[in-house]
Amino acid sequence: MDENGLLLREDVIDTSYVEQLYITPRNFLFQMNKVTDEKTEEAQKQEKSVTPIITIDLIEKGTPEFDRKRLLLNEQGRVNKNLMTDLDLCRLIDGYYIPRMKGEEGPFSTYDLSRAERGTVYEAISRDIQRYRYSDADDKRSLLGKAGLSGKTVTDSQLRRCLAI
Repeated sequence: MDENGLLLREDVIDTSYVEQLYITPRNFLFQMNKVTDEKTEEAQKQEKSVTPIITIDLIEKGTPEFDRKRLLLNEQGRVNKNLMTDLDLCRLIDGYYIPRMKGEEGPFSTYDLSRAERGTVYEAISRDIQRYRYSDADDKRSLLGKAGLSGKTVTDSQLRRCLAI
């Protein structure tokens, strides 16, 4: 997927099959974004196809931290808007924390850091998260505040994902 969360055509292995199956880009987007519920499963059963019924459990099986109920809630648009996205957090790390740690400008990436350096960044962000949680909402001392992402919640699992630890 690209930075906007869209599937890239060149990353689909069998494009002719996908084009034949979905016919139009609009239908493809609809099918990728439609809500997964019992109606969808019932409709697949009525098709009497030889292919197995596709469920969210089948698609996401093996994904770390998979929680079917939470995923279905998110599909309905009931998302915690106060939770910082992984993309925002990773950009914050690459754009604010790593340059501060290195003491120099330049494009940086988490993957350029050693495991020990990623641990140092983890500790710095954890301190900022704690400081931010227990400070005034307008406090700009933490980089979370300086980055304009005040009021957003960062979970430990997100932080570990973004730092690849």
